[in-house]
Amino acid sequence: MIAVHHTDTPLTHTVETIAHYHVFGERKNAKGETVKEPWPGVGYHYIVAPDGAIYHCQPDDIHSNQVGGKPNSYTVAVSLIGRFMRTDLQGKPHPPEKQEPTAAQLASATQLIAWLMQKYSVPLQPKFENSIPVTGVVGHRDIWDQVQRGTTECPGDQWKTGNAWRDKLYQAVQSWLDGRPQSRAKPIKHYLLLWDHGADWAQTDWRNAQDYIAFFRPTAGFSATDAMQAEVVTIVGGDAGVTGADEARLAAAGCRVFRLAGVDEADTRARLAALIDARTPYPGASVATRGIEAADPWDRGPEASPDLPWDAWTVPDDWPAAGFDQGAAEDEAIDIPGVTRGVGKATKAKTTKPRTSQPKSTASDTEPKPKRKRSKSTGGAA
Repeated sequence: MIAVHHTDTPLTHTVETIAHYHVFGERKNAKGETVKEPWPGVGYHYIVAPDGAIYHCQPDDIHSNQVGGKPNSYTVAVSLIGRFMRTDLQGKPHPPEKQEPTAAQLASATQLIAWLMQKYSVPLQPKFENSIPVTGVVGHRDIWDQVQRGTTECPGDQWKTGNAWRDKLYQAVQSWLDGRPQSRAKPIKHYLLLWDHGADWAQTDWRNAQDYIAFFRPTAGFSATDAMQAEVVTIVGGDAGVTGADEARLAAAGCRVFRLAGVDEADTRARLAALIDARTPYPGASVATRGIEAADPWDRGPEASPDLPWDAWTVPDDWPAAGFDQGAAEDEAIDIPGVTRGVGKATKAKTTKPRTSQPKSTASDTEPKPKRKRSKSTGGAA
């Protein structure tokens, strides 16, 4: 089984800092009870950085306690650096672009997961026994949600709802397996395009769209060229505003294009309101739940505090950055079809304490020799 995680950290956190916290970090709650003790190794097998770099932190056959319980013994962990939540640790709203992986991250995670699926004969859709998944590609929270809700929010509350980046990941992985790799993921998910003719622009449509923008949080603007960077484009108004030629350019750029044009501006406003009522920003979109989620012990509301049940592997935002020396050992080469990685040296933490694991950036030379499953345990919270 392959478990997808987020590190629940700012994008600026490095794999070195995450590794340093996992191995040496200690944490107590307000009662003085230990909720995180030093671990013998990094809690994830792979970490994918925002720039798309893949780090192999543990051999795949290492028993890493990164999901909890029996699934630890048959699960490979792929974690993406980021905090894919509606809010930060203080309960403040997260910018939309930080609520899901970067385009480079998603592209690398897609290829890594597709390669792992082929290597270990793992299906994309999970299969369950006694309500626990035994194979498939799942989010950390999916492993326990059916038997113990609230165990974790990982890989974020935007995994299956809101931005629903799980669906994007599944689609990209399936395309890769089908021999139709997506050469470049678009950096914008949804662009709301309004017309601009210089001195004359869509002032009324802009005002009428404010509730729609506040609810669905699309990127909104007036440039068809900018909109070409989006997966989905919703045009507001008829072709006297955004022309049919621009609509054709968007379609040719690979965008899914929808036009929302009423008989007049009042009708257009009513259509925007109807989409909000239906909670679907455009035809075929997943139902959006932003702002209306049911109460959840993991929901980071305005009264967020250190006593909330954060995952033990969540690196504190103020954890000091860790540096690593180059040249400790040779990289373990990993061959991922279609991915070219630079060959570098493995790294080791700058510390006087004993070190038991070394995060390593992957390369694309030769596949590692198969290893027998070992019972050695490292990292994570059981």
